[in-house]
Amino acid sequence: APQFLEAICDGERLCAALVWEADRDGKFRAATAGGIARIAGAEGKLNLDLAIHLPPIKTVLSHEAVPPALWTTAQGKSFLRVIRRVVLSSPAQLAIELFLPAHLAPDTAGVDLAADEVVAVLVRMLSAPSDSPAGNSLNDDFWRQLDQFSLSLQRSLSTLDVAMVAVNDGRVMLDCDRVTLTMKSGHRTKVVASSGQESTQQRANLIYHLSQLANAVCELGESVIYTGSTAGFPASFQEPLAKYIEESRSRMVHLVPLRESLPHHQVELDLADQKRLPPGRVIACLVIEQSRASDPLTTVSQRLPLIADQIAAALSNARQQDSIFLLPLWKTIGRTLAWFRGRRLAIALGILAAVGAVIAALAVVPWEYRLEAVGRAMPTRQHDLFAPWDGDVMQVLVENGQTVEQGELVLVLRSDDLETERLTAENAVHERQKHLASLTHQRESAAATGETAEVGRLETEIATTEVERDGARLQVEMFRQRLAALQVRSPVAGVVATFQVSQNLLDRPVKRGDRLLEVMDIHGPWRLELDAPEYRMGHLHQAVIARSTSSPSALPTPDAHATLLPTQQLDVDYIVATAVTKTQHGKLSEIGTRTNESQKAGSTVVELHVDIDPHDLPGRHIGAEVTAKIHCGPMSLGYVLFGDVWEFLIRKVWW
Repeated sequence: APQFLEAICDGERLCAALVWEADRDGKFRAATAGGIARIAGAEGKLNLDLAIHLPPIKTVLSHEAVPPALWTTAQGKSFLRVIRRVVLSSPAQLAIELFLPAHLAPDTAGVDLAADEVVAVLVRMLSAPSDSPAGNSLNDDFWRQLDQFSLSLQRSLSTLDVAMVAVNDGRVMLDCDRVTLTMKSGHRTKVVASSGQESTQQRANLIYHLSQLANAVCELGESVIYTGSTAGFPASFQEPLAKYIEESRSRMVHLVPLRESLPHHQVELDLADQKRLPPGRVIACLVIEQSRASDPLTTVSQRLPLIADQIAAALSNARQQDSIFLLPLWKTIGRTLAWFRGRRLAIALGILAAVGAVIAALAVVPWEYRLEAVGRAMPTRQHDLFAPWDGDVMQVLVENGQTVEQGELVLVLRSDDLETERLTAENAVHERQKHLASLTHQRESAAATGETAEVGRLETEIATTEVERDGARLQVEMFRQRLAALQVRSPVAGVVATFQVSQNLLDRPVKRGDRLLEVMDIHGPWRLELDAPEYRMGHLHQAVIARSTSSPSALPTPDAHATLLPTQQLDVDYIVATAVTKTQHGKLSEIGTRTNESQKAGSTVVELHVDIDPHDLPGRHIGAEVTAKIHCGPMSLGYVLFGDVWEFLIRKVWW
């Protein structure tokens, strides 16, 4: 008993314990104690005023309950004092006095439960003499069984195997009626094995209520023992415990939480620093049941702590092993590699076979070759507006993104040179008209005087002047048309696609033929304008020729783009920069017949056109950046993966 009391007085949950004994004369003496140093004075003496201290003990021995109360030592230390009667078969009258930390006073249920547990264990220890066979079950036979039990637990790293050994062999060693093991997963607890059962039905009432009870014990983190009465248990235990007892009819139920093993290096470090080891997290709960007696058997009381530690360690290792991702695969790989150890010839042959298999797969396995190109999404109908004559931009009537109708005025230009030439031509018309009127008057005067020769000369001059007048009029009309053309109008209905029109054009001089605006029809068909690297075009042409149903010579044309027949068109997958999570599809319709210098790519490219569905474009942003992959047919997997490297070596090294 002294060793037991000293062991349970840890200073955190229980500070000290005194066992009082009353003799036949009614005198009291302290029979045994533990943790006295924590409540004693400076010199180690415990000064108790027996006149005040003993009355509650006498009350308890007279079969009356005394509620827990605060008690203060002479040195000013406060403790929660709990007194319980110890009932033995012998005539001795014993009472135990427990001193708990004062801050535990509000937890009445927990204090009562702890006190009852201490009394129950003390009664069992005092009732069974240590020298009798029934009082000491830790005999040589047990230690041999424990060795075999430990070996059986460690023979497998499977959680289910460890659980089956724990419940079946554990029941034999504890000599109880049933042992059950539950595993905690997240916020739930599941019954994984029960002694004498090959499997468990989780929906059965007994299993369900046991899972709920074990889950409450795991949340508490402390052992709980039921010996026939639910009184004194916390409210969180009473309901699941009562339901399980009703289903199982067990007279004693002992629930022991099993904790995860701490890493070995952490244990060594804490021992070196002389620190208290932190408990591992609760991973399971061991449930021991008796249906014959409500008091735990000696084999259960003495052997359970040793067996529970063994089960907890083996179960912790098994859980860590089962938590490895793709464990069966890694085991298979490990066994395969282990077979090669010490076999150099087998290793060499295995490496050669693996390399040969990879090379054969790269050469034989077909894979879709896709030519990657970047570009933009543009409307198919595009119209450029050019400067009709040299001049200055006076008015800009549209902005980027504005919708315009056909014939709508978009820009107004002014040309002083055209205006000057128009005025000069009009003056020439007026001068010829005046000169013609003068010649007509002179001809009439000469005809009146009968000057025939003069009349003929004047008629000839009149005809020449009329021709000059008509020519001047034609020039005036031409200049008027040119001035009218300075009012630039949209040739089609669409959207202005030029960015910052006013900033770039307003009050600035332009030359004849300069591009002023772009108007595009966003409601019509759309296409992708892609830039494909020139060195990849051979694969593209071969794919088109392979799909052609006509003569391959029909592919090249002198046009800017070679239009493909429907049977020649290749499938294209593309993604838009504004919606990269969705892949769209199109058809390659045109291939450029000339190369262009790409400033962005730093190489020569060929322009490709891909017909697409306008509804696949989110928002229909003109010039939206796209990345496309053109399907060029199956090729070997090796060429698909390393074709660029091979072609680079041929171009730069071999050739």
